[in-house]
Amino acid sequence: MTGFTAKEIAEFDEMERKVASGEVAGSGHPNRCPGGGARLLMQATGAGSLEEAERIALGRPRVGEEKHGRSPVVRFVAPERVKEGVEQQARRRGINASEMWRQIAEQFLAANKA
Repeated sequence: MTGFTAKEIAEFDEMERKVASGEVAGSGHPNRCPGGGARLLMQATGAGSLEEAERIALGRPRVGEEKHGRSPVVRFVAPERVKEGVEQQARRRGINASEMWRQIAEQFLAANKA
């Protein structure tokens, strides 16, 4: 269990329902004030850092699926020149590096269909 009271859990469930239904639009960024949403988000997700908690909580919906569930996180080691090149391309396109890596992987898979 996460250490939340039944009332807090019910409030979180109601907040999730409102966001999922579009009744309330989230900013996509937790409150970083001391004792604010960042602490609660880290506690709820069991994450060791705010960035990890954001990845767990916000996730990325799979293409073509409803906005429920979490996309898997993929991590790997790349040479510095490759990382820098991808980040540079992402900046040129006005997207973040994660989206650029997803596009690269999707293009590779499309070009190499079995």
